Amino acid sequence: MRAAIYARYSAGPNQTDTSIEGQVKACRRYIDAQGHSFAGLYADRHISGRTDKRPEFQRMVDDAKEGSFDVLVVYSLDRFSRDKYDSAIYKKVLRDAGVAVESATEAIPGGPEGILFEGMLESMAEYYSAELSKKVRRGLNLKAKKARSVGGPTPFGYVLKDGVYERDEKEAPHVAEIFSRYLAGSTFADCARYLTGLGFTTSKGKPFTSGTVKKMLSNKKYAGYYVYNGMEIEGGMPALVSEDMFFKVGLKMKSKKKNRAPRGDFALAAGKLIHGACGSVMTGTSGTGKSGKVFYYYKCPKKDTRPVPREALEGAVAAHIRETLSSSEALDSLADKLFIYQDEELRSDARISALENNLARVQRQIDRAVDEIVNYGGNPDVRDRLESLQADRAIWTAELERMQSAPVLSPEVIREGLQLALLHDSVSDAQVIKIFVHRVVLYDEKLLIEFNFRGGEALATTELLGFDLSGQWWGVGRPARTLAVYRGRVLLVCPLH
Repeated sequence: MRAAIYARYSAGPNQTDTSIEGQVKACRRYIDAQGHSFAGLYADRHISGRTDKRPEFQRMVDDAKEGSFDVLVVYSLDRFSRDKYDSAIYKKVLRDAGVAVESATEAIPGGPEGILFEGMLESMAEYYSAELSKKVRRGLNLKAKKARSVGGPTPFGYVLKDGVYERDEKEAPHVAEIFSRYLAGSTFADCARYLTGLGFTTSKGKPFTSGTVKKMLSNKKYAGYYVYNGMEIEGGMPALVSEDMFFKVGLKMKSKKKNRAPRGDFALAAGKLIHGACGSVMTGTSGTGKSGKVFYYYKCPKKDTRPVPREALEGAVAAHIRETLSSSEALDSLADKLFIYQDEELRSDARISALENNLARVQRQIDRAVDEIVNYGGNPDVRDRLESLQADRAIWTAELERMQSAPVLSPEVIREGLQLALLHDSVSDAQVIKIFVHRVVLYDEKLLIEFNFRGGEALATTELLGFDLSGQWWGVGRPARTLAVYRGRVLLVCPLH
């Protein structure tokens, strides 16, 4: 079979092609071992796997549709995508084109067990990406503490000069005018028309709208506060309006909000709950009893249906998930696979080597910057570059220490950890649902739960409603509860009560 390779490494000022080379070598060894023929390489550099806007990735997808190769080999599944939704969608696109996606370093079994395992690998890759993002943000915080730009659009009324926000003399007067007009009685729409009429656009080049004006009036930067990631620095921005005016506008905006009954948090909101009788999406609502206590329900939009108490429904869904995934057989299987994943992925020699190379390169650049400061004096640009390099070094050092010091957990310890995550009192029903559930179909006497485990594209509502257990059984936890695989998705059928 004709096998193409897709390789990728993430964005970063000191990332190199070393990672690409290591991935390609591993993939070529895998292709040779499988008896495939090499059909070409697609490689994206300095691009995160959390987006599908990758030129080489999209070229690979287009070539797959043209029948240029039969198998796509990746070093590991997170090279294909770190976003589990994108991963499911594009694997479906490739399957439709007759192309299989294979990992050179992850031994994924076939059948239902493989679907579950692959889904967990993708979820862990997404978690790893989120953790790495936290470390990158620590580096950005060093810049933020000096009220310097850390990227993103520049607010209307300001201009960036050498990374520092300054007043835009053309736009700034109109910011103050918007605040004044709103206090005098103008609406958000009136203010948007005023700015658009003067020929101004947003930072994205689009006309102002009520929504963008509302955000402007709520932006504390206009009162002189630099705001980033929960950090506020008074005087960190040029103030375009007085603090008194900003406060008055805020009070007026709050007073215009209607008093609404509290809705609470609904773990099965946003289209996650389907009414089996009619296929409608159920929504969260609330009501107040005679005593004044607020009750929360899930309700179908059909007028002749009864609402379902939130706590009872969410409790039933979470309980079935806990009981199903806490069986000895399921836990042993997951623990064994996570133990293998830990050794092959999290403690990867190739990744450690790439991090060490990045650190060495950053240190050389730091040394050169220090020499330049010592020999030629304190040039501000050189000092800024040195601070940025030191932030990079801190990021890579923390990541390397994490990988080198990561304990090798035994399958028994991993099993106990899984049990704790599912059964510990501090893990709420809502958290269990958020982690494991994609959608739930509610019938009079039973529940149909579609898991987040990604084994193909999510089922359409009609497919869920038409699900038939015949010939689809995977395993039975107890007679009333059945775990099944249907069109590549992991489903759980269980009683409502």
